[in-house]
Amino acid sequence: EQIAFLWGEINTVQRLNFKNLIPIIKTRLQLVVIFMAILEMLRTKQITVIQDKPFGDLILQGISA
Repeated sequence: EQIAFLWGEINTVQRLNFKNLIPIIKTRLQLVVIFMAILEMLRTKQITVIQDKPFGDLILQGISA
């Protein structure tokens, strides 16, 4: 469910800043589930995560097939 949500967000803007998801997340549990969905999408090579510097913003980007 969260993977579908993330796909929709990423496809809308091409590059999604993780920080922009924070206002949408209502509970700590939802934050954990979304982060796990991000990890699963990384594992299955559906997205890449870009971070320009240590402790910098996480940018999620879809991978073209």
